[in-house]
Amino acid sequence: MSSAETGEALFDVPVNLTATDGASLSEINLAWDAVTDVVSYSVHRATIDNFASAVQIPTPGSNSFTDTTAADGVLYYYWVRSSDGAGGFSAEGNPDSGHLLLASPDSLTATLDVTKSVNIAWATVSGANSYGIYRNTSDDSMTSTLVGSSSTTSFSDISAIPGTTYYYWVQALSASGFVSAYSSSVQGGRAVPDPADAFSSWIRTQTTEPALLAFDADADGNGISNGEDFIWPRGNTASATPNGDQASLTFDLRDSAFDDIVIHVDRSIDLVSWTRISSLNPSSVWSGTISLDESTGEGIRTVQMTDLSVEASGSAVFFRVEAEYVELP
Repeated sequence: MSSAETGEALFDVPVNLTATDGASLSEINLAWDAVTDVVSYSVHRATIDNFASAVQIPTPGSNSFTDTTAADGVLYYYWVRSSDGAGGFSAEGNPDSGHLLLASPDSLTATLDVTKSVNIAWATVSGANSYGIYRNTSDDSMTSTLVGSSSTTSFSDISAIPGTTYYYWVQALSASGFVSAYSSSVQGGRAVPDPADAFSSWIRTQTTEPALLAFDADADGNGISNGEDFIWPRGNTASATPNGDQASLTFDLRDSAFDDIVIHVDRSIDLVSWTRISSLNPSSVWSGTISLDESTGEGIRTVQMTDLSVEASGSAVFFRVEAEYVELP
């Protein structure tokens, strides 16, 4: 059979095909060696290295072509054939692959006022199926450390040290393995918890005999009744009249404030010399019940402690509670 009958022209196959890899956000540029006496060329594209699955895209009249219909994040394979303009084509040349540049994430934000984590967010990148989040204490992405990945457009960094300001960057990744450049940096950090936020209500005391419940009117001499007085950093001071064998101390704490917060309880009989009777941290077993503070939507833990120290019946005993920030492992 003649070449006309098979549809194959008698001119050369295009060689030295090149396709750009990530050179542009919007186009893939192809070029190849010109073939003598051809009328045009046909360009074919597929997402796998198999010419049988390729689809012909616009026919150029010269030995170059700009593909502006490529999708973000996709690797394409290209082939070129010579054409005589009358339906005859050469065989396809060797393929080359190319892809668009994957855009960097933008609109990056990071929190500085959240105690439990640094919350980072950014805009969606077309063609990305995941993102890498990087962190550094200096504004240098090249020495930054990968702290996590996300398949969404947000990430919470719980490993940040409270009180330390960090720079964050995000890179986009596609299913084909393409990685964008780093985004612009943004500063973020975990806020140092305010120990005072641990308390949801003033401490109160009671004894095993409710009739002996009592607050000292002004135990610390600052002119404010200790039924409403909060003293920082010492804490709130209240008194109870023991029944001769024990006194119970009850106060409320916010569940959300337990991370990195240690609660100290001290007692005194003269408001001068204080003895620490307990220190509770987030890993402690908390007694009492949990309720919901409707105003904040937070869980409130009512903590009950019993002081078993023996005092003479009718003697005043004073208690104070202090919340301390301690970075726990």
